[in-house]
Amino acid sequence: MLRLKATNAADAEQEFAAITALQSENGFTNKNYGISRQEFLAKALPAMLNAPQGIDLPAGFVPETDFFLWADDTIVGLFRVRHYLTPALRNGAGHIGYAILPAYRGHGYANAGLALTLREAARIVPEEHIYLSVHKDNPASLAVQLKNGATIWHENDAEYFTRIKKSTIQ
Repeated sequence: MLRLKATNAADAEQEFAAITALQSENGFTNKNYGISRQEFLAKALPAMLNAPQGIDLPAGFVPETDFFLWADDTIVGLFRVRHYLTPALRNGAGHIGYAILPAYRGHGYANAGLALTLREAARIVPEEHIYLSVHKDNPASLAVQLKNGATIWHENDAEYFTRIKKSTIQ
């Protein structure tokens, strides 16, 4: 069974294993890649737990919720929802960033996880559309977004910028 769970202290060990294994790639950024367990528990986990309430955010950051995608008892991916957009996010990363752990790629988890995340984002995000972006050298992620109802609104040399109207999310 697939489900999303927001970061929580009860699942800290599994969250640590997952987040420290996800490298920054294809536009997904993860400053916690490879950190120690001690650093995760002392700094990263508290920051992830505070971020949805906007507590102790770095300058220019907005509240965000990290949702881990679970397949039964195993974390297979991470989906990040930014609660609203700044001009930089509106013209860049958008509301949602996501990554699937390398061992679980190619099994449909990104598609199913994005569908679940869009439902969460529709509750959280005040804007009429959910904004996403994808590197042009990542056609699999573009296909996931399009399959979940995204349309390409514009592009630059490196990225496509997609939107999903909240009223179409099921």
